[in-house]
Amino acid sequence: MPDVATTDNRYFDYDLVFSKVTIALQNWGAGLADAEQETELMLEADLQEVPSHGIKMLSLIAQGIHSGVINPKAKPELKHNQAACSVIDCHNGLGRASSLYAMNIAIKNAKKFGIGLCVAQNTTHWGRAHAYAARAAKQGCMAICATNALPSMTLGNSHSAIIGNNPIGFAAPAQHNECPITLDMAMSQSSVGKVATAKREGQKVPDNWGVDEQGNPTTDPEKILNGAVLPMAGYKGESLAVMLEYLTAILANGKTGVELNPTGQKGVDANSSKTFIAIHVPAITPLNNFTLAGHHFNQQLNAQAPSFRLPGSRGWQAQQRNKHKIPIHSDTVLALQKLGISLTSECVTNEGMQAVAHT
Repeated sequence: MPDVATTDNRYFDYDLVFSKVTIALQNWGAGLADAEQETELMLEADLQEVPSHGIKMLSLIAQGIHSGVINPKAKPELKHNQAACSVIDCHNGLGRASSLYAMNIAIKNAKKFGIGLCVAQNTTHWGRAHAYAARAAKQGCMAICATNALPSMTLGNSHSAIIGNNPIGFAAPAQHNECPITLDMAMSQSSVGKVATAKREGQKVPDNWGVDEQGNPTTDPEKILNGAVLPMAGYKGESLAVMLEYLTAILANGKTGVELNPTGQKGVDANSSKTFIAIHVPAITPLNNFTLAGHHFNQQLNAQAPSFRLPGSRGWQAQQRNKHKIPIHSDTVLALQKLGISLTSECVTNEGMQAVAHT
């Protein structure tokens, strides 16, 4: 089931939306650089047709700032550094800007030592793991990044949300003008965001995506959102989610998902922990050799399994197709309007992309 909505999407000029959202974040207390990074990563998700993690999440950021859960002025603080390993405290600042800062530290360490790691304490929602892993790949690094989260997934024989679906991202460099091989996935059968998108679109979902509040399998996305998502591949997804708590919260001396639960705000995940790992490919093998070998490997896969889609390719192709036009669902346009961001007179057509009006 695709994440992008097939109906009720409207298209807007990228630069215009970027400017308006950046200004809004600054008005809420964020500095210019953080506001721009936060906006860039949200809009990137929309360009790649993953609306569940796009600009619709701005409402959650606004709620978090208003409630004091997110501190828009906070800056990451280096707490500890030993050789290739760094620990930072993000003080529950803007999640995307903080995560990009942490990934850049891991990349810097990797370029110096061959491999680099940054553990981030007290973070908020990062949007998509894809963003950070892909940026590391563009700098010649293999990348792994992971986060823990508020409970949203069943565990064992439980019929309710016990553990976070704890997303993880992987990426590898590719040849110039080719899509970086980027995998971004939660440990659940489907991300919570995709379930929410299905609810918005009035669609049913497969009966293995989640359960209702009584623990019964359901195809109703609203019931799943009130219940829990199911782990991918049964105990394998559960076990990976548990190990990712070790890689993030326990390594960071932070709060596990179970401990985040009592006061946590959904979609904000304050006080969560993240780990960013970068491996500088040239420290092991020439980058050109690596990307050429990867290109040949991909060709072999395509020859033998033409229907196989390389990780990250769908979003990359969507971004090339959309270029500087942002698909935004009409419900999100209304949600933005409630935040004081008016796009109603800024729509461009899907066919000719000619501006209807710019104010």
